[in-house]
This record gives sequence, structure tokens and C-alpha cells, in this order.
Amino acid sequence: MEYNFDPSWDKNDYEQLINTVIEEGIMAICKNPNVISLISKDYPDILHTGQLVDWSSLSSNPNAIHLLEANKHKINWSNLSKNPNAIHLLEANKHRIDWSNLSKNPNAIHLLEANQHKINWANLSKNPNAIHLLKANQHKIDWSTLSKNPNAIDLLEANQHKIDWSSVYRNPSIFHRKPMPNY
Repeated sequence: MEYNFDPSWDKNDYEQLINTVIEEGIMAICKNPNVISLISKDYPDILHTGQLVDWSSLSSNPNAIHLLEANKHKINWSNLSKNPNAIHLLEANKHRIDWSNLSKNPNAIHLLEANQHKINWANLSKNPNAIHLLKANQHKIDWSTLSKNPNAIDLLEANQHKIDWSSVYRNPSIFHRKPMPNY
């Protein structure tokens, strides 16, 4: 982020800017899986008082499950639905699942298989573990999104006329080449 001095601003403008920077920093920290052990170990009071914790961002952090389990009333269930390590919490609270976000969750395939009528197919098309569901429901695939899915190469090769060529370049698997034969 870059912020430049503006002589027309007053104290309130700068306080608002500082608060925004702090909030964005807290959100980034809470999303970072590597920082959870530091927060838990070195600053446990922060978690107990709720200071400097963005529970919405923390809900998507795969390393924060123990903190979320201890603070279920603070969970953002929409973000938790994306969290690959939160499946047990979601299974116990199915009425709180955000099915659109769950469709992106690579560890939620069994829940999605059992609730196909709730799947967001555009988001499922991103899910690297959902290829078998997508193959069985090709009429529901979002081909632009699937074109970026690294596990969808076989499906894309079989349906080249449906590839979104402006999206497929974002697919890291297109750069894996088969070894050249030795002659």
C-alpha cells in the first residue's frame, strides 16, 4: 500500500487512514497460517480479549481450528466453509454451511457428493478434488473456471472446444510436458 501526504486532510482523515491500515494488517495476519502458533504461544491474551483478532479472516485460516473451536460464537461460517481443516466443524453445523464457499473446499467432497443440489458449480469447477463430480456433470461445468483447474487437464483435453483460452494460461498444469522420446 502507498499513502501520500495530503495537506487538505485533517486529523480525522488521518485517524481513519491509520485505522484502515491497522484493520487490513490484522486481516492479513489472521489469514496467515504461519502466524497462528506465534499468536497462541506468545500473545494468548490477545485471543482472550479479542483485541487485534479478525475472526472473519481467522475463520478461513487452516491452522486456527483450535482457536475457532474454543470461540465458536465468533466463527464466520461463510469463511469457515472454505477452510479445508474445518470439515468436522462444518459436519456438526450443516445448517451454517455456505455451500457456495464449500464448493471450493478440496476436503469437502463427501459433503458435496451428498448435497449436489446445493453445489455452486462455478466454484466447484475450481476445486482440484472434484474432477469426478465434474466429469459426471459436464453440463454444469463453468469452463472458464475449469480452464484454470490444475487437475482438469484430461477433461480439458477431451473438450478443447470448451476451453477458455484467456483463462487456461493461469493453469500451472499446462506447463508440464511429457518427456521427449529418445531416438
